[in-house]
Amino acid sequence: MSQHQVIFSFVLTTILGCTLHAQSTPERSLLALSKKDQTLAIVDPSRLKVLARIPVGNDPHEVIASSDGKTAYVSNYGFGAYNTLAVIDLAGKKALPAIDLGPLRGPHGLAFIGEKVWFTAEAAKAIGSYDPKSGKVDWILGTGQDRTHMIWLTDDEKRIVTTNVTSGSVSIIDKIPPRMPGAPAGANNPPPRPAPPGGDWEQTVVKIGNGSEGFDVSPSGQEIWVANAQDGTISIINLASKTVTDTIAANVAVLLFHPHPGCATCSTNVLLVARHEGLAHDLTIAVDILAALLLSWVIVLMVRRWRTATPVVRRALRPVRWAARPVLGLLVLSFVAGPISDELSTVFASLALFSLAVVPYAFLFGLLQGRFAPGAVARLLVGIPETATLEETRDALRSALNDPDLQVGAWVPERSAYVDPGGKPFVVAADPARAT
Repeated sequence: MSQHQVIFSFVLTTILGCTLHAQSTPERSLLALSKKDQTLAIVDPSRLKVLARIPVGNDPHEVIASSDGKTAYVSNYGFGAYNTLAVIDLAGKKALPAIDLGPLRGPHGLAFIGEKVWFTAEAAKAIGSYDPKSGKVDWILGTGQDRTHMIWLTDDEKRIVTTNVTSGSVSIIDKIPPRMPGAPAGANNPPPRPAPPGGDWEQTVVKIGNGSEGFDVSPSGQEIWVANAQDGTISIINLASKTVTDTIAANVAVLLFHPHPGCATCSTNVLLVARHEGLAHDLTIAVDILAALLLSWVIVLMVRRWRTATPVVRRALRPVRWAARPVLGLLVLSFVAGPISDELSTVFASLALFSLAVVPYAFLFGLLQGRFAPGAVARLLVGIPETATLEETRDALRSALNDPDLQVGAWVPERSAYVDPGGKPFVVAADPARAT
């Protein structure tokens, strides 16, 4: 994720088993959500033609269609800044009044099961369901997890699965028989107590990798595959035991030759070409060595350039030098921390990446300094009177070029030599790059 490009979040929702009551809308449509334009496009996939674009409000993130294909619901996310679900009449191709979720801020993940809209509310650390018939949120359950992000339900509405990004976990929530307290002591034939609306639920939190976001459930319903964005891994959870059975590293080169890095008892990964764990290990080491050599070459190159540079070039490179120091330092720390802690190494590498963004601006600053310096010198020379002494001229040039070591010599024909402002012999550097 360029900033000048339209960021599209495509949710491929095939509307099955229905015919919309509008002649221009096909039986099967593609709903494409545009975050930047804040619109929902209804697309005819057979002709690849956009049939309509409908406004859906601030920061739309996910879209789901009702089971009859007549209505679409869009979550207005905003990392908790918004608390609405946009509603779209797909047959009429128009926006309907939005659903106000009140304190359930940051809606994101959506599902449509049992004629209800199920949603996550990140900022509220909760999930809920909205009943279109009553026009009300009829059920809420707190997860206690940070950034409850995506949601999935079984068709019988007895099991819910969510990912929790910041907590790095998955919530498996099962509906259970109501746990009613016993009758008070001494009570004879107490009246039956009503069960809690929505039933009773039991949550199992499964810790996986950092940044757990998107996930899917296997066709058999036995496994959950979760993408851990920050760790660059995929966790596989067995739904029966509610435990992590596999953690696949997203290092494709290693996966080509290792059945499952870091997990001796896990099943074979689908990218395996040939089992060769030694080669997989060597590939990892080779990548680390190559990165270390590249880093060393950059450091040596910078030192050599600095040592051979003229004072003028050094002044131009000075901003780059100061900006590059923290980048190189953080990269070195990342390599050193690798064998100790992968998380710490990732932190240093991320900081180095952010610091690297400053280097081009530092180079531009140094370049502009060099470009503006001749103009400043020209203005100073125009302002220096013809009777100015050599010493005054030297001081003016030092100020203009920001070079306190600059020396000026004047040619004296009688002595056939250069002299400095004090009248002493002035030796001109043999290197033409160091003297003008």
